[in-house]
Amino acid sequence: MKAKELARMAQARGRIYTFLSSVYVGEPSDELIEKILSELFLTSLAEIADGPFLRDLREGAASFDGSHQNLQVEYNSLFTVPLAQYVKPYESAHREGLAGGATTRAVRSFYHKMGGDVSDSFRDLPDHVAAELDFMAYLCDEERKSWRRARNATAIQWLKGEKDFLDVHLSGWIPDLCAEIEAKTETLFYKGLAGFTREFVSADQKAVGELLASVEQQAGSG
Repeated sequence: MKAKELARMAQARGRIYTFLSSVYVGEPSDELIEKILSELFLTSLAEIADGPFLRDLREGAASFDGSHQNLQVEYNSLFTVPLAQYVKPYESAHREGLAGGATTRAVRSFYHKMGGDVSDSFRDLPDHVAAELDFMAYLCDEERKSWRRARNATAIQWLKGEKDFLDVHLSGWIPDLCAEIEAKTETLFYKGLAGFTREFVSADQKAVGELLASVEQQAGSG
């Protein structure tokens, strides 16, 4: 596989992680809601992954009454206000039962090891789902830049970082978070997005593992 193709793959994956981070970082903007519920966007999702989430999003789009405020209220019920619908969007809360513990420190340490961190504008814990997905976008972008600069050994190191973060962190709690969102949300909008998040992270973990093995073998035989 050529470096240009590998760079395009990293770019495409990074864009998906950036999109997913935007879903969980705060109340959905009017623009984001309209984008997600558009037929063009739903068709593009179908090209990335397939599953019940597509049916949920299509049904949600068909039945959407135009009330952006209802979806914004639903975001806060799920991710901000600790009442019945709250799902605790932190890796530490899922692993330890309480946000802000050893897992939070481990995630931030991983960020620093790879030369990253949460942005100054992000006012939440570094193991928030939006922060972890954004970090994956950062890793993909660094991988992309390395392939484009013909720094193949460096690109492989970024790819290893992606695999490690998926294996050690994202894959260990994202499925549980998404299942909880699907069980508690009152909208097909968030049910569908949670389903897509789970499917994509699972598929990407497998794809990154296979890609890393392939490029390492190619580098060793080159």
